[in-house]
Amino acid sequence: IRQHIARAVEERMIADVPVGAFLSGGVDSSIIVGSMSRLTTQPVKTFAVGFDVPEYSELPYARLVAQHFGTEHYELTLKSSDLSQYWPLLTWHRDEPVSEPSDLGVYLVSKLAREHVKVVLSGEGGDELFAGYPKYVVDWLARYYHLLPAPLRNQVISPLLDRLPYSMRKLKMAARTLSQPAPQRWLSWFGIFNGPLKDALLSPGSKAGIVNDSSRIFRHWLEEHPQRDDLSSMLYLDTKIWLPDNLLMKGDKMTMAASLEARIPLLDYKLIEYAAAIPSNVKIKSFQAKYLLKQAYADFLPQAILTRKKMGFNVPTGVWFREGQRQLITQLLLSERARSRGFFNEKFVAYLLREHLEGRTNYQAQLFTLASLELWFRVFIDNPGLECPQGSLEEYLREEPLQVAYRQ
Repeated sequence: IRQHIARAVEERMIADVPVGAFLSGGVDSSIIVGSMSRLTTQPVKTFAVGFDVPEYSELPYARLVAQHFGTEHYELTLKSSDLSQYWPLLTWHRDEPVSEPSDLGVYLVSKLAREHVKVVLSGEGGDELFAGYPKYVVDWLARYYHLLPAPLRNQVISPLLDRLPYSMRKLKMAARTLSQPAPQRWLSWFGIFNGPLKDALLSPGSKAGIVNDSSRIFRHWLEEHPQRDDLSSMLYLDTKIWLPDNLLMKGDKMTMAASLEARIPLLDYKLIEYAAAIPSNVKIKSFQAKYLLKQAYADFLPQAILTRKKMGFNVPTGVWFREGQRQLITQLLLSERARSRGFFNEKFVAYLLREHLEGRTNYQAQLFTLASLELWFRVFIDNPGLECPQGSLEEYLREEPLQVAYRQ
């Protein structure tokens, strides 16, 4: 594994312009930065982004890795006002109605990097190749959960889950997926609105227009390319769907918007072929995701990086909505223009917003998704000239008559 990754990194460092690296302080980006440091006599330029909400910020881990490998390290800390300032512009660069809060961090850290280099190496792909997401561990447990007698699962475990407090919502969600059929179980990890939430959200007209089950895309890929076990199927699906349609699209569009080229060593085709041939039962061990990759670099990375909790690139939109962006998110979702589109049950949207702002439930992902769609409509559909937004979110919240009839 180390030989494959070292070769992939070395090949992607070939350039006639300065090359740096994004550094989150996670395992994948740390491996890339460490590998780069072995291949050059000059300090690697590394770039990190964090947030003004400490529990969401990975900057301490990035600093640890930067110090460990002696990099020339740059970082920035984002705050609530950055979201309102750049959200319309990010919507323009994203081009499609996709809900991805981390666009903000990728775009701004790309602008920072572009001040020093023209190319960066980035760590996408490691989770999909080596089973790095927590959901893989949960799904790995599903095979054992289904061995339990049905009465025990339905009459004992399920009622106990209902009594868990909201603070344990992630455990509740994970446990509930174990009883679902595999394709539906995997879909639940992708969806922002699942089951009852989706049913309550959609207006009657929207429901009438739904003709396909969302999990059909999973079944299509698995019928075309069956895998040897459930974990291999999940890894394959994430490589075919989540990786290109979310992570790589985000990285490409946001870096290009900053005139920066990003290269992805962990998606070297020889490395992908090698990783795909590794049995899935050695990628996860003792409930530890990315077990094999961590073992391969156990003597290379700081111990704190190998044992740290995976955070992902989560943006504290939920905190920001309750604080600095409370008025803006309310205006965006409950405006006459948004309600006139007719897609959603406006009372349920108001309920989600109220529950979140009052701190009873965390609906940050749902609210950001709805707000992203509304903003996309304002930038592209309500904008006849398709002009690139120059202003902040506040300027897109002016109440204007609808310029397009959305309901025929």
